Amino acid sequence: TKASTLRIVRFLLSLAKIAGCLFLQMFLLHAVWKLLCSAAVKHIQEDYSFYEKTMYGDHAHLNVNNHWRGDAIEFLNHTKFDILTSDQKQSVCQIPLAHWHYTLAILLIWVFTCVSDLRNTVKQAVVLLCHVPSVADPAQVLEPTGGSSIEVLVIGLTLPMKLFLGTFCFLPRIFAVCALAFLGCRWLLATNSLGDVMLNGLALEFMLLLKDLLYSTLASRRSMKITESTLIPPDPV
Repeated sequence: TKASTLRIVRFLLSLAKIAGCLFLQMFLLHAVWKLLCSAAVKHIQEDYSFYEKTMYGDHAHLNVNNHWRGDAIEFLNHTKFDILTSDQKQSVCQIPLAHWHYTLAILLIWVFTCVSDLRNTVKQAVVLLCHVPSVADPAQVLEPTGGSSIEVLVIGLTLPMKLFLGTFCFLPRIFAVCALAFLGCRWLLATNSLGDVMLNGLALEFMLLLKDLLYSTLASRRSMKITESTLIPPDPV
């Protein structure tokens, strides 16, 4: 029938949106790793290696990663700093760990942002996958709340529903946030500009908000109303 066909089309469109969101998240994570982190880490390692070789001279050695490091602090020759060019001095002085108080504050804010998102995701996963009982009949999934004619409460989920939510919604989100937290910290520590450390932190938050952006942009008004009227049971803890 026409109604059945329409439901199937809506279901397939929802699957396509979920798949698109997953693909975009994985693509951006790969881009951050390959295009941003790797290049930034290599650049800052080379700058600091050159600085160490210049400042320690003959008292420098190559470490296991093939970068120059001073043998001991007593061999540091401060007068050699003047032979560096202005660009080299600027590059060394802008290394984030040279200003660890500022860098630590930015990293803490970024980590707390990721932990907050991860906490909300895990909370929803525990409620829907563990606390909500499993039912055999999809007709037992929803129950009217009684307070509004359109509001319904999730009182059960079938096993395929839980498997779908865990596999395509919660696990990818948890993986993406954890990976983004690690890559974000690595990228921020390798950003050779104190101003860009702050800007890059703001840019990373955009990736966390990607799912909300796609939802508000691609979801139909009908889907939004259904989502808003579908209530999840509160966390019993």
